[in-house]
Amino acid sequence: MILVTIFAACKQASTPKDTVAVKHDSGHHMQHDTMNIIAPVLLKDDRLNAVYDQYQQLTSALIHDDLKNAKIAANAIIAGMNNVAGGEGIRKAAIAITEAKDIESLRVAYGSLNTAFISKVKQTGLSSGALYVDFCPMALNDKGAYWLSAEKEIRNPYMGAQMLTCGEVKDSVR
Repeated sequence: MILVTIFAACKQASTPKDTVAVKHDSGHHMQHDTMNIIAPVLLKDDRLNAVYDQYQQLTSALIHDDLKNAKIAANAIIAGMNNVAGGEGIRKAAIAITEAKDIESLRVAYGSLNTAFISKVKQTGLSSGALYVDFCPMALNDKGAYWLSAEKEIRNPYMGAQMLTCGEVKDSVR
């Protein structure tokens, strides 16, 4: 029986490295390359942290040009924001996402959501991990727009498959 331990890892120079050993049927041990293990992103406000999980789902859906799952995540954000004080701008933008008729208008509403959400996350702060404030200058008809990511690698929700790596890290929240 093969026993494999898998660790989720991201590139981050300031974290310690761990080595993972894998035992194969033959009984021999094999050392895998070292992997960086980082702390998960946790916001200080538990209610906003639950909304952040849905925000990640929304962002992932947009990266994959998935209108249906983006709207599902936006509905969950609406429900979660009912329990977060001072989140009316986020809630309002999430409602606009659910009402969008196409992916382009949904991304415009996502831009509004990000403006409010990034501000709220910076105000609240993180308990662990780091978030990156990414920027795409070509988003929203060259007006430019921001989003949050738990990784430094750019995966652009405004351009999706069309220009997946367009953008740059502008700031971080720790």
